[in-house]
Amino acid sequence: MTLRLLRNPVRVPIPTLGIYSTQDEWMTPGQLQRSGRYVTGPWQYEGINGGHWVPLEQPAAVNSLLIPFLDRQAEAT
Repeated sequence: MTLRLLRNPVRVPIPTLGIYSTQDEWMTPGQLQRSGRYVTGPWQYEGINGGHWVPLEQPAAVNSLLIPFLDRQAEAT
């Protein structure tokens, strides 16, 4: 498999929250951190203890990050 990088990737202009799980063998903190270079709006990333399916394994932990993030965005508009 060949990985092809876009020459002019689309930038995300909206507030973005990235959530990774600390035991996910397919997504590392560094990968998610580097995703921030494609976001021109407010960017935040957080880690949660869990595996690849962290939204199913830790829904309360995901919501504990997501709800305050969304509240802050609603207050900003």
